[in-house]
Amino acid sequence: MKNELYKNLALHITSRKNRLPLLKVRNNHQRSMLNEWISLSVSGGTGVDEVTPPVAMTANPVNLSELNKMIMNCSRCAGAEEKKCGVGSGTNGIMIILNAPAMVSSFEKKQFKGESVDLLKKMLAAIDIEFSKCYITSIIKCEPSETMHRPSSMFRECQHILKKEIELVKPLLVMVFGEIVPLQKIIHESEDISWYNIEHPITLIKNPDLKGKAWKTLKLVSAEMNSV
Repeated sequence: MKNELYKNLALHITSRKNRLPLLKVRNNHQRSMLNEWISLSVSGGTGVDEVTPPVAMTANPVNLSELNKMIMNCSRCAGAEEKKCGVGSGTNGIMIILNAPAMVSSFEKKQFKGESVDLLKKMLAAIDIEFSKCYITSIIKCEPSETMHRPSSMFRECQHILKKEIELVKPLLVMVFGEIVPLQKIIHESEDISWYNIEHPITLIKNPDLKGKAWKTLKLVSAEMNSV
């Protein structure tokens, strides 16, 4: 009876009807263990102990209060016009980092804000990712005025917050929308996380020809999500 239950569970996990993975794995070792368990469960195994499912790694909602306090209390860059705190639960293991185009003015950011958010939601929905279940943040944590620090210098002042976000969110997959070069050190230090780079939604709105390349990357994300 117990083995039959595990067999049905294994079949459900691998069903093609499930566009999103029901279980998350952090590395190839865990992936191998899960595949082995599924194989034993489907075939019937040789004993109850052999088909006992591995402990699933489930993501808990992100503690935004701690992160928001760090952001709101940061004063390393004087003259910031607006603080930008992360949103979303992060329960699907996906983190989205937004890095607005350097050549876009504050006025244009405000002008395209609503449209860019809508486009981001549509892009995620196209590969069956729920916007609210992602953790969405910005590479810099405040909106610079036109006369203050360059975004690159600002990132050096607030990258410790982004590292803290990654530590708390514990993402399995990160999508960077915008320039990814400033994040190379953090990427190198982040083990067992898959990183993908897509043009920022504002860039895609202003340059529709780039949407084809973005869609190819989204399909790679979808393929990884659907693999067990």
